[in-house]
Amino acid sequence: MEEMVFAGRQGRPMTDSEHHLFESLASDVAEFDAGATAAKVEPTLPPGPSPALPPPTTPPAMQAQGMINNDHAAEICRICLAGDAAHLASGLIAEGVSIAEARERVGATSTIREAVTHAHRMAPHAVPRDQAAAYLAQGLSVQAAREDLFARMVAAEEATSISSHIPATRGNAGHAASISSMERELRRAGRGKPESP
Repeated sequence: MEEMVFAGRQGRPMTDSEHHLFESLASDVAEFDAGATAAKVEPTLPPGPSPALPPPTTPPAMQAQGMINNDHAAEICRICLAGDAAHLASGLIAEGVSIAEARERVGATSTIREAVTHAHRMAPHAVPRDQAAAYLAQGLSVQAAREDLFARMVAAEEATSISSHIPATRGNAGHAASISSMERELRRAGRGKPESP
């Protein structure tokens, strides 16, 4: 289980053995939930004013049922696995988000990874390969991650000096180099002064 959590925090895909372990744990949880739901006894409330209900944390359809639907949780797990974001599954289920919101958040995860991959190709010295894992661990939105990537790339560009002039050759540059070059050419052609020893 610790390997799966570590893999999720790194943002890397699960291995086959980790995926198999995840599926077996998910089925164990589903069986446990089914047993708990079957044994559930409705408590009776004393007469009098009823206390205010907590704000719903699950989608309205599930709030009416009074429990989180196992099919809903399984669908969120499938969405997370398909989007290579298995580390988000437990949090999304605990928050009780809808399927549409789960798809949106998992899509944001893959968008952040793609943006980091592209930025790393453009400026490998400014954006490390594993920057997406850091953004995901911080819980940054797609927009915030893009802004940070842009700032990193601009800072890297500003650090690069650009010059529009042609650099001078090293060694004998200038008038003296021109004279010595002309004398060599004349000697080679047999017209110049002979070299003195």
